[in-house]
Formats: sequence, C-alpha cells, structure tokens
Amino acid sequence: MLTGGRLENDDMKYALLSLEQTTRETGPFMAISAEAGAMSSENFANLVDWLNYRDEYAAATVIGTLNNAHPDAKALILYGGYHGIKTVYDESLDNGEKVKRTPLGYRLAEHYGAAFTSLGFFSDIHIGRDDLADEWRRLISGPRIVLSKDSGLLQDI
Repeated sequence: MLTGGRLENDDMKYALLSLEQTTRETGPFMAISAEAGAMSSENFANLVDWLNYRDEYAAATVIGTLNNAHPDAKALILYGGYHGIKTVYDESLDNGEKVKRTPLGYRLAEHYGAAFTSLGFFSDIHIGRDDLADEWRRLISGPRIVLSKDSGLLQDI
C-alpha cells in the first residue's frame, strides 16, 4: 500500500480475504509480528540505516518463526511502501550521500528463493496510475499485483 488510507485498508482487507480463499487448500496464513521488539529510530544515524535495521530484524523474525513452524506453513507479511522490493537500491540522504537500501523483500527473496513472492497492492484510488504499477513491478522483480475487489482479485498485470 502506498498511503495506508482508510479506503485502501478496506480494499486490502477484501483482497487478502480473496487471496486466502484462493490458497485455502494449503491452510491459513500465519500472522507474524515481524518488528515486535525492534529498536526505535533514535538509535541510528540516519533514516536509511534505521530502515535497513528494521528490515533485517523483520527478516530474521520471519525466518526464525517459519523455521519453527510446520514445514507447510505460509505467512503473509504486511508492509507498506518499498519494504517489499526484491532488489538492493541506492537511497539518497538529505546531504546527497547515497546509501545502499536492503529491503525486507530482498532479504526474504534471498532466503526463500522462488518460495517467496512480493505482492504490490493497488486500491481503486490507484487504478489508472500505470506508472505506479510499472515501477512497483520493476522493483519487486515480478508481475504479481493485488487489485481491490472492484478491480479483480489477484491478477497478473
């Protein structure tokens, strides 16, 4: 999700319910509080260092939880913005310095390979914004986009 607005939350709820129903034969998704216990941003020199720490912490939590779960367990990790990106990229600090950003999606894709999928969710308020869908598809290195209930359920675009 891009803004976390109320309309997006409702649309995402329906999309997740649909996704759960289409994968029902493999059992329910686990809920993992991936950032429970993480440090606050005050302990870091800049925002990118903190984001990298958060995503590293979340990845370790997800991997540790799934390592101790049933072998067929599946989880849906909900994060907004660029956390789902499956590539390392340069992020600019306020002073213009470039810092490597290693998002959660990259970390999980490295660990799980083809068993990991990053999904971009676009609410009805984003439909028609092909630039957003194209950028997201490029950044997650795959075609999976979840659309709201009025736009279709789970579709490749």
